[in-house]
Amino acid sequence: MTTIKAITFNCGYTLGSIITQGTFGVQVLAGVNDRVSLRGIQIQGLNQTATPGTIGVRIASAQAVSIEDCVVSNFGQQGIADLRTSGGTKLFIRNSVISHNTSTGIALQATNGSVATIENTSSINNLFGVAAVAGNNVMIKRSVLSGNSNSGIETDAGAQIDVDNSSVTKNGTGVQANGTIRMSNSDIAFNTTVSSGTGALTYGNNRVNANTNAGVGFTAAVPGQQ
Repeated sequence: MTTIKAITFNCGYTLGSIITQGTFGVQVLAGVNDRVSLRGIQIQGLNQTATPGTIGVRIASAQAVSIEDCVVSNFGQQGIADLRTSGGTKLFIRNSVISHNTSTGIALQATNGSVATIENTSSINNLFGVAAVAGNNVMIKRSVLSGNSNSGIETDAGAQIDVDNSSVTKNGTGVQANGTIRMSNSDIAFNTTVSSGTGALTYGNNRVNANTNAGVGFTAAVPGQQ
């Protein structure tokens, strides 16, 4: 399914599903000032077949995109991929499950500055849970990043992710901070490695336990804070 204009797809009060092979589940090609909402949709890529779906939700253009109460699973590439280039874009993901995708669950690859908010969402059993490239500023609250084979949360240089009241568990690396990742009120547990890179910061109120390796550890987000 492709949308080329501002629109809301609302299946909140019924059963809405998209099953696809060999292509995108949903592609957003709206105008640079348009707003697009996806609500209450199950998007399935049939990953165990010979020709699985490629990307669950591919966002190529729109000013603001909201994904609410959705399930995006079993795609051969990313679950959600934000590829916008116009700058100053917004992405909101709430109450959703992104799971069992071969590549990144939520790939924040917009350029020229983008803001993303992820709330009450699980990104599980992907390659990366959430990954952001330079120019992306991301807030994750009350979410679960678990079972991702590479890392739960990853930033490239120039990207920033703030994580609050969330669970980062059973990943290859919990926090892979090549850019900046600030953690507060969160559990980082049962990962093979707690953290890597030099940009993992803590406000001192996280719970880090039962990981196999410490990695490089966290730096205090506020100087002098433990």
